[in-house]
Amino acid sequence: MERVENKIYKAISILLKDCPHLMGRIFKSNKYELVASPQQITENMQLLSSGEKVLIKAALDFWNGSGRVALSDVLYRLSPNNIKNLQTAIASLQN
Repeated sequence: MERVENKIYKAISILLKDCPHLMGRIFKSNKYELVASPQQITENMQLLSSGEKVLIKAALDFWNGSGRVALSDVLYRLSPNNIKNLQTAIASLQN
């Protein structure tokens, strides 16, 4: 049986497929440990685009529910490709 952490990490990788550099803003190199607290991660997003901020919040929601991403942000700030990646990531967790 696949570990839950591994399954969630894979879903986040799918979500961030078009922005792989964001993985390093969320996780340490060992994969299953955040680089900082969720609050610190979201506080350090000033230089990111609005879409990148939404992706990080969504990734934190996948990880532990701490991202608090708004549906309106998903709809109006993400590119169509990133919305598809989000749908694929969600579907990957349902299997």
